[in-house]
Amino acid sequence: MSDLDVEARWRERLEAVVTYVACLDGTDVGTAGVSADHELLGMWVAPAARGTGVADRLVDAVARHATAGAPLHLRVMAGNDVGVRFYTRCGFVVTHPEPDVEGCLSMTRPR
Repeated sequence: MSDLDVEARWRERLEAVVTYVACLDGTDVGTAGVSADHELLGMWVAPAARGTGVADRLVDAVARHATAGAPLHLRVMAGNDVGVRFYTRCGFVVTHPEPDVEGCLSMTRPR
């Protein structure tokens, strides 16, 4: 196990995150968070809710929460072409095309 996988790291990270939960017909179908340093974290949409606009609304909520004028950042797994296309459609651009130590690409949505 690497230092990146320790529970304490994830707990510390989550304490500084505002998390949005999307619901359809009373069922939780998606989540996305935003950190104090304007990073979109924990984006997930249930398979049954994909293609319904839930993901777009979650990104919009996170963007509204981030400080006005500040760019929004995220990391997406290299090889997740569907995710990269979605985030590109939402206005993000790949800023670091080489995967980091966790295998992620960096993307930024300028304001």
